[in-house]
This record gives sequence, structure tokens and C-alpha cells, in this order.
Amino acid sequence: MSITVTSNQLRSLIAQLEKARDLAKEQFPDSLFVFPDDEKPLPAVLASAAERCEMQITALQTALQDYNLRIRVKVGGSTITLAEAIKRKGALERMETLWGSAVAQKTDSYRDKTVRDPMQERAKPAIKPSAAKAEVLRLSNLRRALMAAVNDANSTLLVLDGYDESLLVGPTE
Repeated sequence: MSITVTSNQLRSLIAQLEKARDLAKEQFPDSLFVFPDDEKPLPAVLASAAERCEMQITALQTALQDYNLRIRVKVGGSTITLAEAIKRKGALERMETLWGSAVAQKTDSYRDKTVRDPMQERAKPAIKPSAAKAEVLRLSNLRRALMAAVNDANSTLLVLDGYDESLLVGPTE
């Protein structure tokens, strides 16, 4: 019992199932009350559809974690799991934002953080904007290389043992 998939396929199916689940959940409150001539799905039918989607989503997310831990990507001089590469992307984005805030070094016109006392003693920048910009560019290049490796890895076919083919069937209702 195994499936042959790419990360892109798993993520696409998860997104489809999330939409189907959300549609069932959105219809649920309206299904609780019916007039004799209403043609609404029964609450139990909607709840059952949402539950099936939830169970399949969790199984697909588990398969995706398995995939992400088994696929390796090469970034710079090191080889890491796809899972780690995905997490590093977020870290690099946060560091870019951090260093980006040092590039402009804006001051608040109402409360100048560079002024210490009425004698106008002014603080000097701890880092030159050009040095901060260089760090932003370094991090941006690293993030782009990482994302290229992640994008390539996401389309790699991989056999995952322990999963039934029925897992790859999209929403039916």
C-alpha cells in the first residue's frame, strides 16, 4: 500500500478539501431550521461531509510531512530536508524585515528617539544604512535560492509507503 505523489499534488488536494469542508460548515447553521418546502441538505449530511474532509485533510497533512522530511534540497553548501527549507524561508523573511527597518532609519516626528534631553544630545546610528541594505540583499539572495530549491523539490515524485490510493480522491460532495 503506497502512493506516488508530489508535494504540489498533496497541497492542491488539501486546498480542495478545505474549500469543501468550509462550504459544508457555512451551510450547516442554515440547515438547522427548515420549512416544509425547503430543499436543504440535512445537518447530519453536512456535518458528515465536513468530518470526512477533516479526516482526509489530516491524513494528507501527515503524508505531506512525511514527504517534506524525506525529500532533500541543496542550498548553498549544505543539504537539508524540505521541511527545514520551508521553515528557513520564514526565518529569512523575518530577518529581511528586521534588517530592512534599519535601512531607512526613520524617526518619529512627534517623539524623536534620537533626542535624549532638552540640550538636544543626539544619538548616532549604530549601523550605516548601506550596511543594513547589504544584509537585506544577502538575506534576500539566500531566500531566493532557498525558494528555488523548495519549488524544484515540490514537484519531485516520491513513493510514500503506508498510504492508500483512496487518500488521493478529491471531495465528492
